[in-house]
Amino acid sequence: MRDLKVFIYTNGCIKRNLDASRMLRYFELNRCRVVARPKDADYIIFVTCSVVKSKEDESFQYIDKLKGCRGELIVAGCLPDIASERLKSEFKGRYFTTKNLEEIDNIFGNPDIKFSSIEDAHLLRQEFRPSGDQQNQLIESIKLRISCLVSLAALFIMNFRISRGFYKRCMNFVHHKGRNALNFIISSKPQVACLRIGHGCIDKCTYCSILKAVGNLKSKPVDLCCNEYSDLLRRGYSNFLIFADNVGAYGLDIGSSLIDLLERMSSLDGGRRVSWEIPGLHPKWLIKYRDGLLK
Repeated sequence: MRDLKVFIYTNGCIKRNLDASRMLRYFELNRCRVVARPKDADYIIFVTCSVVKSKEDESFQYIDKLKGCRGELIVAGCLPDIASERLKSEFKGRYFTTKNLEEIDNIFGNPDIKFSSIEDAHLLRQEFRPSGDQQNQLIESIKLRISCLVSLAALFIMNFRISRGFYKRCMNFVHHKGRNALNFIISSKPQVACLRIGHGCIDKCTYCSILKAVGNLKSKPVDLCCNEYSDLLRRGYSNFLIFADNVGAYGLDIGSSLIDLLERMSSLDGGRRVSWEIPGLHPKWLIKYRDGLLK
């Protein structure tokens, strides 16, 4: 495995970008060279997205392009589980899935440093993004702001009585989320540290592909989350994106909860001014944890 040249690429979400960052570290520690152009690579790792049909089609378009390079194309990410039959029909190469990232060890022949020993990544890397995708990130940040507003409207429709202070906090979240996303896009230095607190989901929503692509809920242990948070604080980060595939369900599989984790984390900042953003928090968890979130 030593001295191999590897190119890593993704068209996926934040979570897949962090998976790609973890792979980059994996190859670096195994003394491979991560190259900037697919035509220079011995192996091309494409971390795919297929959350909706348009992203699935886009992934196959990239596969067709990357198959033309001299290096071996290896497909990863969510596509192999969500569109398995189409992938088998249109791609005859090797692949591994989001649910089984450790299979990368088998593909590269039992390396010295195992993938399971590589800690989770915390910073998004722009070099993994397709050309022009920064505009798409801006669009996604706008969509996120709209989704937050829709969630608030849903609370009213459900006749959930909320205080004026709670409403103002939610609106501040919407405002600052869009601002920080834009700052991240235009800044040459990442301002936001990502803290992934779990994988998978407990729900079985028919419209969602998370369960199929990522699997059942696996919350990261509270102590591990706190250790990662403390390390990021020591490195000077003060803006944090706290997320998971189902962030509100955190801890239900390990006898804990999202509020338990946030309370532990809040005791670690030593009085520093920090900001947390928790995207994707479903209204049902917002209702369940209302009192804890307002502390």
